[in-house]
Amino acid sequence: MTPPFDPTDALAAFRAALAATEPATAVRRHLRYAAGTLVVGSTPVAVDGEIAVLAVGKAAPAMAAAAVEITRATRGLVVTPYRTPSEHGIDQRMGDHPVPGAASVDAGKEAIAFVASLSEGDVLLALVSGGSSACLELPVDGLTIDQVGEVTTRLLAAGVAIEDINEVRSGLSRLKAGRLVGSTAATVVTLVLSDVVGDEPHVVGSGPTIPSSLGLRGLDVYLGLDGTDVADDIATHLARWRPPPSRRADVVVTVGSPTMLAEAAADHLRSRGHEVTSLTSTLTGEVTDAADWVYRNTVPGTVSVAAGETTVSVTADGVGGRNLHAALSLVERLHREGGVFAAFGSDGIDGTAPAAGAVVTPDTYAMLAEAGWSIDEALAGFNSFSALDAVGAAVTTGPTGTNVCDLWICARDG
Repeated sequence: MTPPFDPTDALAAFRAALAATEPATAVRRHLRYAAGTLVVGSTPVAVDGEIAVLAVGKAAPAMAAAAVEITRATRGLVVTPYRTPSEHGIDQRMGDHPVPGAASVDAGKEAIAFVASLSEGDVLLALVSGGSSACLELPVDGLTIDQVGEVTTRLLAAGVAIEDINEVRSGLSRLKAGRLVGSTAATVVTLVLSDVVGDEPHVVGSGPTIPSSLGLRGLDVYLGLDGTDVADDIATHLARWRPPPSRRADVVVTVGSPTMLAEAAADHLRSRGHEVTSLTSTLTGEVTDAADWVYRNTVPGTVSVAAGETTVSVTADGVGGRNLHAALSLVERLHREGGVFAAFGSDGIDGTAPAAGAVVTPDTYAMLAEAGWSIDEALAGFNSFSALDAVGAAVTTGPTGTNVCDLWICARDG
Protein backbone atom coordinates (compact mmCIF):
# COMPACT_ATOMS: atom_id res chain seq x y z
CA MET A 1 0.00 0.00 0.00
CA THR A 2 1.35 3.42 -0.97
CA PRO A 3 1.93 5.60 2.10
CA PRO A 4 0.29 9.05 2.33
CA PHE A 5 2.42 11.91 1.07
CA ASP A 6 3.06 14.91 3.31
CA PRO A 7 5.41 17.93 3.36
CA THR A 8 8.13 16.05 5.23
CA ASP A 9 8.42 13.65 2.27
CA ALA A 10 9.10 16.56 -0.09
CA LEU A 11 11.68 18.08 2.25
CA ALA A 12 13.46 14.74 2.68
CA ALA A 13 13.57 14.22 -1.09
CA PHE A 14 15.05 17.70 -1.52
CA ARG A 15 17.76 16.96 1.05
CA ALA A 16 18.58 13.66 -0.69
CA ALA A 17 18.82 15.42 -4.06
CA LEU A 18 21.15 18.07 -2.61
CA ALA A 19 23.37 15.38 -1.13
CA ALA A 20 23.60 13.64 -4.50
CA THR A 21 24.68 16.84 -6.26
CA GLU A 22 26.96 18.17 -3.52
CA PRO A 23 29.85 19.80 -5.41
CA ALA A 24 32.82 18.27 -3.59
CA THR A 25 31.30 14.79 -3.85
CA ALA A 26 30.63 15.34 -7.55
CA VAL A 27 34.26 16.34 -8.16
CA ARG A 28 35.58 13.33 -6.25
CA ARG A 29 33.45 11.00 -8.36
CA HIS A 30 35.02 12.24 -11.57
CA LEU A 31 38.63 13.14 -10.75
CA ARG A 32 41.74 11.12 -9.83
CA TYR A 33 45.44 11.98 -9.89
CA ALA A 34 48.51 9.77 -9.65
CA ALA A 35 51.98 9.50 -11.16
CA GLY A 36 51.73 12.59 -13.34
CA THR A 37 48.36 11.65 -14.86
CA LEU A 38 45.06 13.36 -14.18
CA VAL A 39 42.13 11.02 -14.88
CA VAL A 40 38.97 12.94 -15.69
CA GLY A 41 36.04 10.57 -15.84
CA SER A 42 37.69 7.86 -17.90
CA THR A 43 40.04 10.19 -19.83
CA PRO A 44 43.74 10.33 -18.86
CA VAL A 45 45.46 13.73 -19.14
CA ALA A 46 49.26 13.94 -18.90
CA VAL A 47 50.64 16.57 -16.53
CA ASP A 48 54.18 17.59 -17.52
CA GLY A 49 54.16 20.79 -15.50
CA GLU A 50 51.86 21.95 -12.71
CA ILE A 51 48.14 21.71 -12.09
CA ALA A 52 46.51 25.10 -11.57
CA VAL A 53 42.93 25.37 -10.29
CA LEU A 54 40.42 27.97 -11.44
CA ALA A 55 37.01 27.62 -9.75
CA VAL A 56 34.17 29.98 -10.57
CA GLY A 57 30.55 30.21 -9.45
CA LYS A 58 28.29 29.45 -6.51
CA ALA A 59 29.82 26.02 -5.95
CA ALA A 60 33.41 27.16 -6.53
CA PRO A 61 34.72 26.90 -2.93
CA ALA A 62 33.49 23.32 -2.43
CA MET A 63 34.63 22.19 -5.87
CA ALA A 64 38.06 23.77 -5.33
CA ALA A 65 38.48 22.13 -1.93
CA ALA A 66 37.90 18.68 -3.45
CA ALA A 67 40.18 19.37 -6.41
CA VAL A 68 43.02 20.58 -4.18
CA GLU A 69 42.58 17.54 -1.95
CA ILE A 70 42.90 15.22 -4.95
CA THR A 71 45.66 16.97 -6.93
CA ARG A 72 47.58 18.74 -4.14
CA ALA A 73 47.55 21.86 -6.32
CA THR A 74 48.94 24.92 -4.59
CA ARG A 75 48.27 27.53 -7.25
CA GLY A 76 44.85 28.74 -8.19
CA LEU A 77 42.03 31.24 -8.05
CA VAL A 78 38.49 30.89 -6.70
CA VAL A 79 35.79 33.39 -7.68
CA THR A 80 32.41 33.10 -5.99
CA PRO A 81 29.43 35.42 -5.41
CA TYR A 82 29.10 34.49 -1.73
CA ARG A 83 31.32 35.31 1.21
CA THR A 84 32.30 31.81 2.29
CA PRO A 85 35.18 30.33 4.31
CA SER A 86 38.21 29.26 2.28
CA GLU A 87 38.94 25.56 2.80
CA HIS A 88 41.15 25.10 -0.24
CA GLY A 89 44.24 27.17 0.54
CA ILE A 90 44.30 29.17 -2.70
CA ASP A 91 43.35 32.76 -3.48
CA GLN A 92 39.63 33.53 -3.28
CA ARG A 93 37.75 36.55 -4.62
CA MET A 94 34.14 37.67 -4.54
CA GLY A 95 32.34 38.70 -7.71
CA ASP A 96 28.96 40.40 -8.06
CA HIS A 97 25.70 38.45 -8.56
CA PRO A 98 23.20 38.31 -10.22
CA VAL A 99 24.25 41.51 -12.01
CA PRO A 100 27.98 41.90 -12.80
CA GLY A 101 29.77 44.88 -11.29
CA ALA A 102 33.19 46.25 -10.44
CA ALA A 103 34.13 43.22 -8.34
CA SER A 104 33.31 40.96 -11.29
CA VAL A 105 35.66 42.96 -13.51
CA ASP A 106 38.47 42.83 -10.95
CA ALA A 107 38.03 39.05 -10.79
CA GLY A 108 37.92 38.83 -14.58
CA LYS A 109 41.18 40.72 -14.96
CA GLU A 110 42.85 38.50 -12.38
CA ALA A 111 41.52 35.35 -14.04
CA ILE A 112 42.74 36.24 -17.52
CA ALA A 113 46.21 37.11 -16.18
CA PHE A 114 46.31 33.87 -14.20
CA VAL A 115 45.36 31.71 -17.18
CA ALA A 116 47.79 33.51 -19.51
CA SER A 117 50.66 32.82 -17.10
CA LEU A 118 50.43 29.05 -17.54
CA SER A 119 52.90 27.19 -19.74
CA GLU A 120 52.82 24.27 -22.12
CA GLY A 121 52.72 21.07 -20.10
CA ASP A 122 50.65 22.68 -17.36
CA VAL A 123 47.03 21.69 -16.83
CA LEU A 124 44.38 24.27 -16.03
CA LEU A 125 41.70 22.52 -13.98
CA ALA A 126 38.65 24.71 -14.41
CA LEU A 127 35.66 24.14 -12.13
CA VAL A 128 32.60 25.95 -13.44
CA SER A 129 29.21 26.25 -11.74
CA GLY A 130 26.13 28.45 -11.90
CA GLY A 131 26.67 32.11 -11.08
CA SER A 132 29.91 32.28 -13.05
CA SER A 133 28.44 34.52 -15.74
CA ALA A 134 27.85 37.37 -13.33
CA CYS A 135 30.74 37.04 -10.88
CA LEU A 136 33.46 36.78 -13.55
CA GLU A 137 33.33 39.43 -16.26
CA LEU A 138 35.45 41.60 -18.52
CA PRO A 139 33.47 43.59 -21.10
CA VAL A 140 34.64 43.90 -24.70
CA ASP A 141 36.56 47.07 -25.52
CA GLY A 142 34.22 50.01 -25.86
CA LEU A 143 31.67 48.85 -23.26
CA THR A 144 31.57 49.57 -19.54
CA ILE A 145 30.53 47.17 -16.81
CA ASP A 146 27.62 49.51 -16.05
CA GLN A 147 26.30 48.99 -19.58
CA VAL A 148 26.63 45.22 -19.28
CA GLY A 149 24.99 45.33 -15.86
CA GLU A 150 22.09 47.39 -17.17
CA VAL A 151 21.29 45.00 -20.01
CA THR A 152 21.62 42.04 -17.63
CA THR A 153 19.07 43.65 -15.32
CA ARG A 154 16.68 44.17 -18.23
CA LEU A 155 17.03 40.57 -19.39
CA LEU A 156 16.43 39.20 -15.89
CA ALA A 157 13.40 41.44 -15.29
CA ALA A 158 11.90 40.41 -18.63
CA GLY A 159 12.02 36.74 -17.64
CA VAL A 160 14.38 35.77 -20.46
CA ALA A 161 15.60 32.15 -20.26
CA ILE A 162 19.11 31.73 -18.89
CA GLU A 163 20.40 30.21 -22.14
CA ASP A 164 19.30 33.35 -23.99
CA ILE A 165 20.70 35.68 -21.33
CA ASN A 166 24.04 33.94 -21.74
CA GLU A 167 23.88 34.44 -25.51
CA VAL A 168 23.82 38.19 -24.89
CA ARG A 169 26.42 38.06 -22.14
CA SER A 170 28.81 36.10 -24.34
CA GLY A 171 28.52 38.59 -27.16
CA LEU A 172 29.62 41.39 -24.83
CA SER A 173 32.47 39.65 -23.01
CA ARG A 174 36.20 39.04 -23.42
CA LEU A 175 35.95 35.93 -21.23
CA LYS A 176 32.86 33.94 -22.15
CA ALA A 177 32.36 31.22 -24.78
CA GLY A 178 35.92 30.03 -24.26
CA ARG A 179 37.65 33.36 -24.69
CA LEU A 180 39.19 33.18 -21.22
CA VAL A 181 41.51 30.36 -22.37
CA GLY A 182 42.10 31.60 -25.89
CA SER A 183 45.74 32.48 -25.31
CA THR A 184 46.83 29.91 -22.73
CA ALA A 185 49.38 27.26 -23.65
CA ALA A 186 48.10 24.89 -20.95
CA THR A 187 45.79 21.95 -21.50
CA VAL A 188 42.37 22.86 -20.15
CA VAL A 189 40.26 20.39 -18.18
CA THR A 190 36.79 21.66 -17.28
CA LEU A 191 34.49 20.08 -14.71
CA VAL A 192 30.98 21.50 -14.94
CA LEU A 193 28.26 21.55 -12.29
CA SER A 194 25.35 22.34 -14.59
CA ASP A 195 22.53 24.70 -13.67
CA VAL A 196 20.96 24.76 -17.14
CA VAL A 197 18.21 22.69 -18.69
CA GLY A 198 19.60 20.17 -21.15
CA ASP A 199 22.92 19.87 -19.28
CA GLU A 200 24.80 21.66 -22.08
CA PRO A 201 28.21 22.34 -20.47
CA HIS A 202 29.15 25.32 -22.66
CA VAL A 203 26.08 27.25 -21.48
CA VAL A 204 26.90 26.95 -17.76
CA GLY A 205 28.49 30.19 -16.60
CA SER A 206 28.60 31.14 -20.29
CA GLY A 207 31.41 28.59 -20.76
CA PRO A 208 34.52 30.70 -20.08
CA THR A 209 36.82 27.74 -20.80
CA ILE A 210 34.80 26.03 -23.54
CA PRO A 211 35.03 27.63 -27.02
CA SER A 212 31.57 27.61 -28.58
CA SER A 213 29.09 29.52 -30.70
CA LEU A 214 27.45 31.01 -27.60
CA GLY A 215 26.81 34.63 -28.58
CA LEU A 216 25.64 33.89 -32.11
CA ARG A 217 22.01 34.59 -31.18
CA GLY A 218 22.81 37.44 -28.81
CA LEU A 219 21.65 40.21 -31.12
CA ASP A 220 18.32 38.51 -31.81
CA VAL A 221 17.69 38.02 -28.10
CA TYR A 222 18.58 41.61 -27.30
CA LEU A 223 16.41 43.06 -30.07
CA GLY A 224 13.49 41.09 -28.63
CA LEU A 225 13.53 43.26 -25.50
CA ASP A 226 10.96 46.03 -25.32
CA GLY A 227 12.43 49.48 -25.83
CA THR A 228 15.64 48.31 -27.47
CA ASP A 229 17.41 50.69 -29.84
CA VAL A 230 18.78 48.71 -32.79
CA ALA A 231 21.65 51.18 -33.14
CA ASP A 232 22.76 51.46 -29.51
CA ASP A 233 26.17 50.36 -28.21
CA ILE A 234 24.96 46.94 -27.05
CA ALA A 235 23.41 46.08 -30.40
CA THR A 236 26.49 47.31 -32.25
CA HIS A 237 28.81 45.06 -30.26
CA LEU A 238 26.49 42.05 -30.53
CA ALA A 239 26.41 42.50 -34.29
CA ARG A 240 30.21 42.23 -34.35
CA TRP A 241 30.23 38.84 -32.61
CA ARG A 242 32.56 36.26 -34.10
CA PRO A 243 33.23 32.70 -32.84
CA PRO A 244 36.41 32.13 -30.83
CA PRO A 245 39.08 29.77 -32.19
CA SER A 246 38.66 26.11 -31.28
CA ARG A 247 41.16 24.30 -29.06
CA ARG A 248 42.54 20.79 -29.20
CA ALA A 249 43.19 18.29 -26.40
CA ASP A 250 40.88 19.98 -23.91
CA VAL A 251 38.56 17.80 -21.79
CA VAL A 252 35.05 18.67 -20.57
CA VAL A 253 33.01 16.57 -18.10
CA THR A 254 29.66 17.34 -16.46
CA VAL A 255 29.83 16.23 -12.81
CA GLY A 256 26.41 17.38 -11.60
CA SER A 257 23.20 18.46 -13.32
CA PRO A 258 19.42 18.96 -13.09
CA THR A 259 19.04 15.40 -14.38
CA MET A 260 21.02 14.05 -11.43
CA LEU A 261 19.03 16.27 -9.05
CA ALA A 262 15.67 14.94 -10.28
CA GLU A 263 16.79 11.32 -10.36
CA ALA A 264 18.11 11.48 -6.80
CA ALA A 265 14.85 12.95 -5.51
CA ALA A 266 12.83 10.30 -7.35
CA ASP A 267 15.05 7.50 -6.04
CA HIS A 268 14.54 8.71 -2.47
CA LEU A 269 10.77 8.87 -2.87
CA ARG A 270 10.65 5.38 -4.35
CA SER A 271 12.74 4.08 -1.46
CA ARG A 272 10.01 5.36 0.87
CA GLY A 273 7.28 3.54 -1.01
CA HIS A 274 5.96 6.36 -3.19
CA GLU A 275 5.15 5.75 -6.86
CA VAL A 276 6.87 8.27 -9.14
CA THR A 277 5.04 8.28 -12.46
CA SER A 278 6.48 11.43 -14.00
CA LEU A 279 10.15 12.42 -14.02
CA THR A 280 11.65 15.23 -16.08
CA SER A 281 14.75 17.41 -15.98
CA THR A 282 13.64 19.78 -18.75
CA LEU A 283 11.15 21.94 -16.87
CA THR A 284 10.91 25.34 -18.59
CA GLY A 285 8.36 27.99 -19.53
CA GLU A 286 6.41 30.68 -17.74
CA VAL A 287 6.26 29.78 -14.08
CA THR A 288 2.49 29.64 -13.51
CA ASP A 289 1.90 27.71 -16.74
CA ALA A 290 4.63 25.26 -15.75
CA ALA A 291 3.15 24.78 -12.27
CA ASP A 292 -0.27 24.13 -13.77
CA TRP A 293 1.27 21.62 -16.21
CA VAL A 294 3.06 19.72 -13.47
CA TYR A 295 -0.10 19.48 -11.38
CA ARG A 296 -2.30 18.40 -14.30
CA ASN A 297 0.20 15.76 -15.38
CA THR A 298 0.56 14.20 -11.95
CA VAL A 299 -1.44 10.98 -11.85
CA PRO A 300 -3.73 10.91 -8.79
CA GLY A 301 -2.23 8.73 -6.09
CA THR A 302 1.33 9.22 -7.40
CA VAL A 303 4.17 11.73 -7.35
CA SER A 304 5.81 13.82 -10.09
CA VAL A 305 9.39 15.10 -9.93
CA ALA A 306 10.64 17.88 -12.20
CA ALA A 307 13.92 19.76 -12.43
CA GLY A 308 14.70 22.74 -14.61
CA GLU A 309 14.30 26.49 -14.65
CA THR A 310 11.15 28.45 -15.36
CA THR A 311 10.86 32.15 -16.12
CA VAL A 312 8.83 34.98 -14.62
CA SER A 313 8.46 38.54 -15.84
CA VAL A 314 8.72 40.70 -12.72
CA THR A 315 6.62 43.89 -12.76
CA ALA A 316 6.52 44.72 -9.05
CA ASP A 317 9.02 44.96 -6.21
CA GLY A 318 7.70 42.36 -3.76
CA VAL A 319 9.89 39.71 -2.14
CA GLY A 320 9.82 36.34 -3.87
CA GLY A 321 11.19 34.05 -6.54
CA ARG A 322 10.03 31.69 -9.25
CA ASN A 323 9.73 28.68 -6.91
CA LEU A 324 7.76 30.56 -4.27
CA HIS A 325 5.63 32.06 -7.05
CA ALA A 326 4.91 28.60 -8.48
CA ALA A 327 3.89 27.28 -5.08
CA LEU A 328 1.62 30.23 -4.33
CA SER A 329 -0.02 29.94 -7.76
CA LEU A 330 -1.22 26.40 -6.93
CA VAL A 331 -2.58 27.05 -3.43
CA GLU A 332 -6.18 27.60 -4.51
CA ARG A 333 -6.13 24.52 -6.74
CA LEU A 334 -4.75 22.36 -3.94
CA HIS A 335 -7.56 23.69 -1.72
CA ARG A 336 -10.12 22.50 -4.28
CA GLU A 337 -8.54 19.27 -5.51
CA GLY A 338 -6.01 18.20 -2.87
CA GLY A 339 -2.35 17.30 -2.97
CA VAL A 340 1.06 18.63 -1.97
CA PHE A 341 3.32 20.84 -4.08
CA ALA A 342 6.93 21.75 -3.30
CA ALA A 343 9.32 23.94 -5.26
CA PHE A 344 12.93 24.64 -4.32
CA GLY A 345 15.96 26.41 -5.73
CA SER A 346 18.88 24.02 -5.34
CA ASP A 347 21.21 26.88 -4.37
CA GLY A 348 18.99 27.71 -1.40
CA ILE A 349 18.11 31.21 -2.62
CA ASP A 350 14.95 31.91 -4.62
CA GLY A 351 14.96 35.24 -6.44
CA THR A 352 14.90 38.14 -3.98
CA ALA A 353 13.77 35.90 -1.12
CA PRO A 354 15.96 34.52 1.68
CA ALA A 355 14.35 31.11 1.17
CA ALA A 356 14.92 28.13 -1.09
CA GLY A 357 11.23 27.81 -1.90
CA ALA A 358 8.07 26.48 -0.28
CA VAL A 359 5.84 23.49 0.41
CA VAL A 360 2.09 24.08 0.13
CA THR A 361 -0.90 21.89 0.98
CA PRO A 362 -4.71 22.23 0.90
CA ASP A 363 -4.51 23.86 4.35
CA THR A 364 -2.32 26.71 3.07
CA TYR A 365 -5.34 28.41 1.48
CA ALA A 366 -7.21 28.87 4.76
CA MET A 367 -4.04 29.82 6.60
CA LEU A 368 -3.33 32.64 4.13
CA ALA A 369 -6.90 33.92 4.39
CA GLU A 370 -6.74 33.87 8.20
CA ALA A 371 -3.45 35.79 8.06
CA GLY A 372 -5.06 38.45 5.86
CA TRP A 373 -3.25 37.59 2.63
CA SER A 374 -4.89 37.77 -0.79
CA ILE A 375 -3.32 35.19 -3.10
CA ASP A 376 -4.10 37.26 -6.19
CA GLU A 377 -2.59 40.41 -4.69
CA ALA A 378 0.52 38.59 -3.52
CA LEU A 379 1.03 37.08 -6.98
CA ALA A 380 0.45 40.41 -8.72
CA GLY A 381 2.93 42.08 -6.37
CA PHE A 382 5.48 39.26 -6.75
CA ASN A 383 5.34 39.01 -2.99
CA SER A 384 5.15 35.23 -2.72
CA PHE A 385 7.77 34.90 0.01
CA SER A 386 6.11 37.40 2.32
CA ALA A 387 2.77 35.60 2.01
CA LEU A 388 4.05 32.04 2.34
CA ASP A 389 6.54 32.85 5.08
CA ALA A 390 3.72 34.38 7.12
CA VAL A 391 2.01 30.96 7.30
CA GLY A 392 5.13 28.84 7.72
CA ALA A 393 5.13 27.42 4.19
CA ALA A 394 8.42 28.97 3.05
CA VAL A 395 11.51 26.76 3.39
CA THR A 396 14.74 28.47 4.38
CA THR A 397 18.02 26.55 4.06
CA GLY A 398 20.59 29.27 3.49
CA PRO A 399 23.09 28.84 0.63
CA THR A 400 23.42 25.11 -0.03
CA GLY A 401 26.79 25.23 -1.79
CA THR A 402 25.42 23.66 -4.95
CA ASN A 403 23.50 25.02 -7.93
CA VAL A 404 21.78 22.60 -10.32
CA CYS A 405 18.51 24.35 -11.20
CA ASP A 406 15.18 24.04 -9.40
CA LEU A 407 13.41 20.96 -8.05
CA TRP A 408 9.62 20.62 -8.03
CA ILE A 409 7.72 17.77 -6.40
CA CYS A 410 3.97 17.28 -6.76
CA ALA A 411 1.75 14.65 -5.17
CA ARG A 412 -1.96 14.29 -5.86
CA ASP A 413 -4.50 12.50 -3.74
CA GLY A 414 -5.67 9.16 -5.15
